[in-house]
Amino acid sequence: MALFLLCGSAWATTEKLPQDISAFSNKVEMCLHFSGEEPYDRQRAKEIERNVKRYCHGLKTQNGQLHRKYAKDAKMISSLNEIEKNYKEGFPEGYQ
Repeated sequence: MALFLLCGSAWATTEKLPQDISAFSNKVEMCLHFSGEEPYDRQRAKEIERNVKRYCHGLKTQNGQLHRKYAKDAKMISSLNEIEKNYKEGFPEGYQ
């Protein structure tokens, strides 16, 4: 993915990211999205809860795995650090 948008913050890469990093970025984006949604009724609250579990669970572990996998690739580590930064801005209390 050449351009990422998260919570009003944008960052661009000049190269296409590997599929696993792109999928991680999308998972973080969806986590942030559903975590900010309003549960205006019982059905919507269940939908939000289901999606928060789906997208937010395991992000810290996945981030660590990707950092280890790409430890020798400075560009990929930089991309991962930017994704992590945007997540932390959305959740100052920390990773889930």
